[in-house]
Amino acid sequence: MSVYREYITAATPEWVGLPKGKSQGKIGARFGNMVMSTPNARHMKLPLYGHDITVLLRTDFKFGLPDPICGPQPYHAHNAHLACMIAPTMEYDFHHLFRPFLTQWWTPLPGNPNLGKLDTEIVLTLSRKGNAWAKDILQQVEDIKKGTAGTTLRIEDISVDKLEPSIWRLKRLWITLRRPATLEELQWRYVNAQRLELNLRSHIDFEFIYSKRFKNPPEVPLLTNNGRMGAMTTHYPTAQMLYHCGLPVW
Repeated sequence: MSVYREYITAATPEWVGLPKGKSQGKIGARFGNMVMSTPNARHMKLPLYGHDITVLLRTDFKFGLPDPICGPQPYHAHNAHLACMIAPTMEYDFHHLFRPFLTQWWTPLPGNPNLGKLDTEIVLTLSRKGNAWAKDILQQVEDIKKGTAGTTLRIEDISVDKLEPSIWRLKRLWITLRRPATLEELQWRYVNAQRLELNLRSHIDFEFIYSKRFKNPPEVPLLTNNGRMGAMTTHYPTAQMLYHCGLPVW
C-alpha cells in the first residue's frame, strides 16, 4: 500500500483547545521526509502513508499494522466505522476480543493427533460476553422501534437489515469453535470470531454514537476517548472532524 506524495498535506496543523506552545500537536514524530502529529492521542503510531507496506498473514493469524483490529487505519468515509473500533485493551468487558490464542487451549483427540478441541471455558467466555452484548443491542433496537429508547435515534438511522444477519454469523462462528479441527484451523476461527465481533461493534457504535457527530462536529472538541482506535489522515479537515468528535487522530 502506498500514497503518492501529492496526497500528503504540507499544511501545518493548528488544534483548538491545546495549551500554548502545543497548538501543532501534543506529540509528533518525523518519519523520513514526513512529519506526523496528534492533538489528542497518547502514543505516536507508524504512519501508513508515504511508503509501501506488505500485507502478510502473521503467525497470530492477523495482518499486523494494516489490520483494523490491530491499530488505526487511514480514514475513508466508506469505512468510517473503523475509527470507532475498540482499541486493544485488557479491560474485563473487552478482554475476550483481544486475548491472544494459546496453543495449550487445544487438546488433540484420542487416536487422531491432527485434530483437537478447544478448551470449553474459552469458547463459553467468548460466546457469553458476545451474546450479552448482542442481546442488549437487539433490545435497544426494539426500544427505538417503539419510541421508548430515550434517544433521538430513529430506526432509519440503523442498518437493521444487516444487524441481525451479522449477529447470526457471529453465533455460527462461536458454534464452529466447539467443533474438532486442526490447531491452525481453530486458531483461524478464534481470531475471525474476535474480528467479526469487533467489526460489528464498531458499526453499531458508529450508527448509535458517532454518525451524527461526524456530520455535525461540535465546535468545542469532545474529551478524547482513547478506548477507541481512531484514524490516520492526510486531510486536515478530516483530522479536525475526528478531533472534535473525540476520537484519536494522527
